[in-house]
Amino acid sequence: MASETKKHDLTPDELIAAMERLPQTAAAWVIDVSARELRDHPAPRDSDGRYDVRQLVAWQARRLKRPDDMSDVDQERMLTAAESVGVLNDATLPVLVEFVASLTQRYGDAGKLALFDAMFAEWLRQLDVALEIDTPEARRRHEAAERAVLERQQAVAELRYTHKCRCGNIRRGSKWLKGKLPADHVELESVCPSCEKRGRS
Repeated sequence: MASETKKHDLTPDELIAAMERLPQTAAAWVIDVSARELRDHPAPRDSDGRYDVRQLVAWQARRLKRPDDMSDVDQERMLTAAESVGVLNDATLPVLVEFVASLTQRYGDAGKLALFDAMFAEWLRQLDVALEIDTPEARRRHEAAERAVLERQQAVAELRYTHKCRCGNIRRGSKWLKGKLPADHVELESVCPSCEKRGRS
């Protein structure tokens, strides 16, 4: 009996490796151009003709940028739409489709591609965050940071904090003196009167 090859989803590392070496047809699809158009332009590629998706998107963004006549309001809406890439659902997708149509009507393909570029950049950013957290060491750092925030909030709630200036002085009632923070206190960054006076002079 012939053995069957089991299919499996790509791991994050395999997915990144694939995106770093896209063939021409796949690279052309990413930036929505024909393979011939991509071949005829000096897009960055490896010696064997493969394309790194990050370099490709950055090159396309520099080539197109945003339309010169795009208003700040539309650019803000475009960036907001791009940030929604991770939370698209049945309610938000029609709004995005309508916005894409509106951009295309006002700015042509350049407006649509500017939005898609921003969305892809945001997707890559979210992927980076997910990959960074998805390792034992990164998870330990993330959990330690969360514990530190909670401990600091608890200390402040219990009035276990001390004001400390960048010069090293800590507040002792009406005075600012050299010294160490109590062991169970957290530091609140402040500016002592002497440093504040020097800053004004």
